[in-house]
Amino acid sequence: MLDVAKIARYSSVARTEAALRKLGERLGVGAEALARAIAKGNAARRQTALVDDATQPVCLIAGNPLPDDLLYRVAAQSGWHAVGHTLADQWTDRGPLVNEDGDPFVALARQINARQIDTRGFFDRAGSLVQQARVVGAKAAVLWLIEEDDTTV
Repeated sequence: MLDVAKIARYSSVARTEAALRKLGERLGVGAEALARAIAKGNAARRQTALVDDATQPVCLIAGNPLPDDLLYRVAAQSGWHAVGHTLADQWTDRGPLVNEDGDPFVALARQINARQIDTRGFFDRAGSLVQQARVVGAKAAVLWLIEEDDTTV
């Protein structure tokens, strides 16, 4: 239904923009309606922004999203504050704010192209993991990988 390109380059953003426009035409969603939806989504993102004020040392749980929060609870019982995403968290993650200035199809294409939460993206996975650890102030990390997924390593 929506064929996107995930390489961090202009042609991938342009391809994703074209795919979004085609999908918009099929669904009867024009630029004005998409701009309203982006504004509404951004408002929801602002309301759900989390402030994490943990006092325990932080353990980043990364790799494949976990099916539940069991490992997070185990970390908490061991004196750690676990940070990461379960599969449900990832499915409901709205992502960062979408730029509301200019063409909404271009803005959405840029956000889709820049997000690094899937296995189809072309990006420096090790560098991204280091950046995640720095952002949350992790003192430890667990790299959780399911046996069948060789794309996350």
